Amino acid sequence: MSSDSAVLTEPSCDRTEWLAITLLYLAGCTTALHIGKIPVAIPLIREQWQLSLTQTGLIVSLYSILIAISGLLLGLLIRRLGYIPFAVIGVGTVGVGGILGSFAQGLPLLLVGRSIEGLGWIISVIVLPSIISSLSAPKDRSLVMAFWASFLPVGAGFMLLLAPALQAYGGWQLSWWVASVVSIAAAVSVFAVTARHRVRLAHLARVKQVGNFDDLKKPLVWLLSGCFFIYSFSYIPLISYFPLLLVETTDISLTVVSTITALVLICNALGSIMVGVLSRRGVDFSSMLIAGMLGGGVCALLVFSPLSSTAVRITAAFMFSTLGGMVPGVLFSTMPKTASHPSSVGLVIGLMMQMSGVGMFLGGVLVPGVVDYFNAWTAAGFLILFSASCGILMACLAAKKARQL
Repeated sequence: MSSDSAVLTEPSCDRTEWLAITLLYLAGCTTALHIGKIPVAIPLIREQWQLSLTQTGLIVSLYSILIAISGLLLGLLIRRLGYIPFAVIGVGTVGVGGILGSFAQGLPLLLVGRSIEGLGWIISVIVLPSIISSLSAPKDRSLVMAFWASFLPVGAGFMLLLAPALQAYGGWQLSWWVASVVSIAAAVSVFAVTARHRVRLAHLARVKQVGNFDDLKKPLVWLLSGCFFIYSFSYIPLISYFPLLLVETTDISLTVVSTITALVLICNALGSIMVGVLSRRGVDFSSMLIAGMLGGGVCALLVFSPLSSTAVRITAAFMFSTLGGMVPGVLFSTMPKTASHPSSVGLVIGLMMQMSGVGMFLGGVLVPGVVDYFNAWTAAGFLILFSASCGILMACLAAKKARQL
């Protein structure tokens, strides 16, 4: 080990900084508010600016495009320049992008604002779990990282529930403002946390050299990232098109459908948290990963099956989200163990997020594509079940590679 890389040694500490971790987790949740504000706002924005379906889709898919393009690159950059400054920059940038977007009088400025939000969101998702992992004692790390994986459904689901009331009072722009102000306040709390624990986090500060990139050569890292690809490919389309499926096949009002969808999204957090609890009881990570993939695939088939009643569809959607939530819970829990050094966690997460972005994008295109081609929602269920089967194979291979380490 070189002298430069030696300064990166993580300080030995058996105490988990629960307050600091909670504040960082809440900061992550504030970045997810900017994802949850979109579904409810889209109908208003589309009507206000007379947007085509393609233009509307660009607003929705912009995050996934940015993630697919820049996840690994940002992971490399952050690893090189240091995590601590990017922690504040990431969360704050999300808020700044939201404020800019709230002033939009047309699609171009809104897309610029969404792009800035998306950039800040990717940075936050790479940096915050790396810091949280370093503030956790080894005995608590799996639980903490599984808990972190729930930030997206918690933040987005909460905003999905709150946004209709905000829009009724102040239009879609009020949702943008509320989410942005909360994110900027969270950036201040992140600054305070990192300053308070700067000694313990010194190994994540900027250094001249951070060693090589051997972690990117590990088959295990790519297999786990592939599992995140499968998860995003399946989960995002189902959540996106589940409301449309209910509207087309039931007499449930759009307001109730939106509430059901928000609750389904929030249930995803239960799966992630369940991973932390089960791991403490000695359940193998590969078993949880396989259970999440298999259960999610079967439930997706029930959601889209024409033989399912409304009650079965809704129940299956809740089960799909809960079981599917085990997948990101497992993946975030294993990343600190997979990375060769704490300073490499962000690099590994960057690759994982890039694969996630590709999965979001392809799932958003292929799932509705097969529905149109076969003129049947059932096709979406079979496609998701097939992708889950591929994910199970990757999980089995990953378990084999992990045993060889």
